[in-house]
Amino acid sequence: MENVIKTLDRYFEAFKDQERDWGFFMGLTDYVNLLDEIPQLKGIIEKLMEGEDKMFQSINDAEKLAVVELKALSKKILIKSAKKNEASIQEAVAMFKEFDEEKIHPEWWHSARLQQGMRNIIEAMVKEGYGDSLKKVLPKDADIEKLTLLYDICPAFSLRSALSYGFREQKDTEIWGNYRKLLIAAKTFQKGNEYLEQMKKEGKDTGEVERLLKDRELIREDGDEPTYFIGYSSSDKKRFSSSTDSRIKEFQRNKYQNYASRVHNYFIKELSKKNVITQPSKSGVSFDSERSILIVNGKEIKFRKFTEQYHSLRIMFSNKNDLPKEWFFSEIGERMDAEKDYTDKQFHNYFAAIKRRVAVEAGIKDLFITTTQSVKINENI
Repeated sequence: MENVIKTLDRYFEAFKDQERDWGFFMGLTDYVNLLDEIPQLKGIIEKLMEGEDKMFQSINDAEKLAVVELKALSKKILIKSAKKNEASIQEAVAMFKEFDEEKIHPEWWHSARLQQGMRNIIEAMVKEGYGDSLKKVLPKDADIEKLTLLYDICPAFSLRSALSYGFREQKDTEIWGNYRKLLIAAKTFQKGNEYLEQMKKEGKDTGEVERLLKDRELIREDGDEPTYFIGYSSSDKKRFSSSTDSRIKEFQRNKYQNYASRVHNYFIKELSKKNVITQPSKSGVSFDSERSILIVNGKEIKFRKFTEQYHSLRIMFSNKNDLPKEWFFSEIGERMDAEKDYTDKQFHNYFAAIKRRVAVEAGIKDLFITTTQSVKINENI
């Protein structure tokens, strides 16, 4: 584990002090690629990105409710607009259908498209003098001329919008968000236009990628554009900094230096914990959480990773100073998953199964001493 940490430190130091911003971002790309190649980081990264997964799930749950909510309201509004012959209203209705069918802004959330489509119809009807007609299908206190009308009267849509905004904010503040930023930067700087073509083939919106690639090209050329240096000496090129150049919208070096530092320090901290976990105990018993192997007097016993047996062993061996400790099952359960209602009987069964494995594969009975409520390592082994 020590060699892994040294390698990470070497790659990190190699890019952070680069003179040119291009050298910084290419070195950052090499560093991010290295993270993906280190097997000891796989479980750490998966655990880290659970934060993103939970956020996505919350947004998707809110989106489903928002679509149902907006669809129900749109039916009432469409009924009110159906017999109106004004061109502006009919155009707005036609556009609403295109929004709903993903013909306009398919990259938007469905609820956002429905909201925009309805907003257009409402504005057209108010302009044509049908505001009172709309009020019959809207809440009494609704202000039909207010731009945030649908946010005010559709709570699920308002929630989804707030969560989406929060998600964007957390990319800057949460470690998982910083790591995601580094992944996108590495893909952009390594693949360039190939990344854009890949997005096109997958039918995805390319607007964001095109903006990122524009940043990339400016950084590669040290800010040089056809008219950028007219009237300047060649030495002025050294003045370019992605951190301060107003044309750079995303890839500011100072921001990405901060993202990389936070992610690097997080991984070093987590790897250091693993380094402690795998230290053998004085009794000749240790647990390698990375390989999910219990080592008893030199004999290795493999357990399936991320099971209750695995997590029970991982927790007991997480600190070598706690090895003589008597662990109450309730404490192990709390550390394993505070939201699951584990019983003492379940943990008694987990350790009974572990003891059977040790007896068969290492020839040692009663490696763990268990009561109805606790467990500890047998000091006589």
